[in-house]
Amino acid sequence: MTIEMRDIHLFVAAYEERSFTAAARREFTSQPGISQHIRKIEERLNVQLFTRLSTHIEPTPAGDIYYQKCIEILHLHESAIEELKDYQGGIAGEIRIGLMQTLTRAVLAQTLAGFMEEIPNVRVRIFEAFTSDLVQQVRSGALDFAIVPSFVPGVHETGIESRRFVVTPEFLISRRSASQPTLTPVKLSDIESVRMLLPHPGNPHRMRIEDYLSENKVAVEESFELDASHAWLGLVARTDWIAILPGLMVIAESDRPDVALSPIIDPPLMLELVRIESTSRTVSVGAEKFYERLEAETNTVNDRLLQLVDA
Repeated sequence: MTIEMRDIHLFVAAYEERSFTAAARREFTSQPGISQHIRKIEERLNVQLFTRLSTHIEPTPAGDIYYQKCIEILHLHESAIEELKDYQGGIAGEIRIGLMQTLTRAVLAQTLAGFMEEIPNVRVRIFEAFTSDLVQQVRSGALDFAIVPSFVPGVHETGIESRRFVVTPEFLISRRSASQPTLTPVKLSDIESVRMLLPHPGNPHRMRIEDYLSENKVAVEESFELDASHAWLGLVARTDWIAILPGLMVIAESDRPDVALSPIIDPPLMLELVRIESTSRTVSVGAEKFYERLEAETNTVNDRLLQLVDA
């Protein structure tokens, strides 16, 4: 019995998911099929790779070693494919990128326009989703890479490789008035009555905001839970509710006459975004080119935001 690339992919999925059932969903196959492939590898190698428990599977020491080697094999195979593309007459194919709303609002249009002009033969597919969904799609290999907050669950787990993308300031969003012009830095503890819009409990971004408010002794008089952050600007413009959103997401709204965007200072509230990719895949040349342009466009906008915080 020969161990094939498909067997290796299925073993890696089972190892990372710690479940034959979850691995089957990830690889679009059946649970018995996954189990049979794993049993095939174990019989061929004459070693047990997993301990089967009632609720999940646990890799044996041999399974840990085999996983590391399988990752190397998959990387080498992907790298070989990428290098051969140099002989195929230019960069082509399809790339699949996962982005948060923060980036799709801020820099996607200019990134796409420049990329499509430079590399017209690559088809770009952008997936905007909740960050937890993006992490899962990266783990499954459905995306070349995604950009997510560094604090999102799953970012630092097995099967995911991450690197810093940008550190960007968060902004206070409030109704614009003579006493609160836009782009004027604000210290949250100086606000007498805070009525805060927040995501639902358990949302990682909400937990970060609440930690900041607590650490800096910002008294919140009342909070209102609203997951539809795209509606926050409209609500803030019509009421005395305030919100905290990434500056990247809202800076394009700085000319609005009804909303004030205020850099948070003393101390600033910063958001770290990271690029995540699957440890079992090599990112294509086309996806790397897209990333380079996305990073450059983001840094251009972020440099302006950082100047506002430091002003």
